[in-house]
Amino acid sequence: MGCLLRPGGGEVALFGHSLAGLDAEALARLRLRHVGFVFQHYNLFPTLRAWENVAIALDLKGVPRARRRAEAERLLDRLGLADRRDHFPAELSGGQKQRVAIARALAGAPELLLADEPTAALDGRTGQEVAAVLHELAHREGCAVVVVSHDPRMERFGDRILHLEDGRLIDDRRPSAPDPGASIAHDRDP
Repeated sequence: MGCLLRPGGGEVALFGHSLAGLDAEALARLRLRHVGFVFQHYNLFPTLRAWENVAIALDLKGVPRARRRAEAERLLDRLGLADRRDHFPAELSGGQKQRVAIARALAGAPELLLADEPTAALDGRTGQEVAAVLHELAHREGCAVVVVSHDPRMERFGDRILHLEDGRLIDDRRPSAPDPGASIAHDRDP
């Protein structure tokens, strides 16, 4: 889905393009235009401030220099990091780093957001907060959010849950109505 690997069989099409016939450059353009990535270990540049880590993605997407900082700050503000915009990654908590990574992934308004184990490096409460942010983005922004996780607590945030084992689909279900707000409140109780 992230256009990083070619399918080993079958047909995969994203955004009206069959991946089988695209060369590496075309796949890169498709990724840049349509896909945002949230990595397990943040992948932030340690020598760049939070806003600069987001602005670099905007630069790659062709956003004019004059608009990059304002757009980066808007995304960080939206994720509750208005007071941390000028901090370097080493000055941020794990949850703050992950929210910077989410802001960077949202730069340029991708239609698909892929999150690889986005809560693995976080404590339980912070992980649930990040999961709630991803859930809200999917519902508020209409962005398709796909999360790959071994964390069973992530299931309460999913609209569709696929269980894979050894490369095979073993379960496909749609919970009736996820209630991430109630889950977060419950997780904060002593």
